[in-house]
Amino acid sequence: MESQNPALSTPSTKSTKSIWLFWCIAALFYFYQFFLRVSPGVMSQDLMRDFAVQGCALGVLGAFYYNAYAAMQIPLGILLDRFGPRRLMAASCAIATFGTYLFSQAETLSVASFGRLLMGAGAACGFIGTIKLATLWFPPERIGRVIGFTLVLGTLGATSAGAPLGALVDEFGWRYTLLMVTIAGSGLAAALYFILREPRDLQPAKEKPPVKLLDGLATVVTSKQVWFVAFFGCMMYVPLAAIADLWGALYLSERYAISSKRAASMVSFIYIGIALGAPFTMWLSDYLRNRKKVMFASASIYLLLFLGILYIDAIPMTLMYGLMFCAGFFFSGQNLIFAMATENMPLRISGITAAFTNMIVMLSGVIFEPLVGWLLDYKWDGTLKNGVPYFTTENFTFALTAVPTALAFAVLSLLFIKETYPKTSSSKN
Repeated sequence: MESQNPALSTPSTKSTKSIWLFWCIAALFYFYQFFLRVSPGVMSQDLMRDFAVQGCALGVLGAFYYNAYAAMQIPLGILLDRFGPRRLMAASCAIATFGTYLFSQAETLSVASFGRLLMGAGAACGFIGTIKLATLWFPPERIGRVIGFTLVLGTLGATSAGAPLGALVDEFGWRYTLLMVTIAGSGLAAALYFILREPRDLQPAKEKPPVKLLDGLATVVTSKQVWFVAFFGCMMYVPLAAIADLWGALYLSERYAISSKRAASMVSFIYIGIALGAPFTMWLSDYLRNRKKVMFASASIYLLLFLGILYIDAIPMTLMYGLMFCAGFFFSGQNLIFAMATENMPLRISGITAAFTNMIVMLSGVIFEPLVGWLLDYKWDGTLKNGVPYFTTENFTFALTAVPTALAFAVLSLLFIKETYPKTSSSKN
């Protein structure tokens, strides 16, 4: 058996602080990419008006992020396993930042789509790069908790893209607001390159022929368990892709006749729930020494919550805040898929394992953001309001039926998933 980096077996206080600093900088990139992913939700009406598009076209525009994000996962996973995370994360952050700038200056839908594509391509390294960094610096028994902390920081990015971003958009407009975001992204790219470090014994594996990399990919792709785990994660992510990332603010704004900024604050409670739920589910899974039980309880309650949110009429607004929070809290069982997937595979291919799993998860946005938009257009009666297509609450209820349907498939998929919790703290070869 091959152990983790021996230099890290008894780290000094200073080295421990340095490791957490490296994680923090990497996780801030995940914060930033989550912010970019969710940002169209609070400016959906502005985007439909400025680009003169309807629901399906807006869904396709939003999904360009997911298209690039998903497509880049496997190439980045291979590169992370071969070269390490520092340079790749810095370059990826710079690409995402440039895409944000391009999006902010776009005058046509095609330019905006290309900018959104670059945002997704660059952001693709945020999460899997942080996971790879964690597997290099932390012992195996801590990986689950580090992933949980990473997800907390990411969901804070999503929360920041709710009401706080909505307030900036109302004050300065969406274009100038995104320009400010590009400045922050440029600083983060510099920090990733100049501050982030890898273990001293990590060297580019130039002596390894490409077939080794392809063998690693083949190992992951031919694992039925990784497929089942990734499918579960994809179906669990559908409410976030369809509601929290894009359509939720518009839906709640219409349902309660409130401003988009207030509706965005309501949606952001999903991410507040995730921020608290992610470390709890990781802790509970470690305490029970069982991943699958926590995932089953989480998915089942998550499904029941969205059945209530969508199909129970006259839910008071204050209660809806609570339901959104609870939905995010119980979504957090989905986060265990990354620990489960990497536990199914050798540590040496942890990058490609996390990448493949994340790619399948992100297909939720590729498929369901345009699908919900298409279903909205299908039910739309042609009414315009301030030059923007007007969708009724009934239109949204019909279109968002895709959400509980996906969650039902998530629950069923657990029948095929095997428990993976480590029996010992020893790392794999």
